Amino acid sequence: MILANGSMLIIEALAKAGARSAALYALFFYLHRNPVIPVDALVSALGRSGISGKVDLNILL
Repeated sequence: MILANGSMLIIEALAKAGARSAALYALFFYLHRNPVIPVDALVSALGRSGISGKVDLNILL
């Protein structure tokens, strides 16, 4: 993952969130470090999209 300051950070998203949620985990991780959009807004949008029925959003926070 490339951070906003240009540095690179390696996280074990696959091990932490599983295959289905690794990309979302990485996105939430990025947003906690670089708040370009509010995390609450993303959680709300994901909840309305129906993805929350397939992915436990609590493990991503």
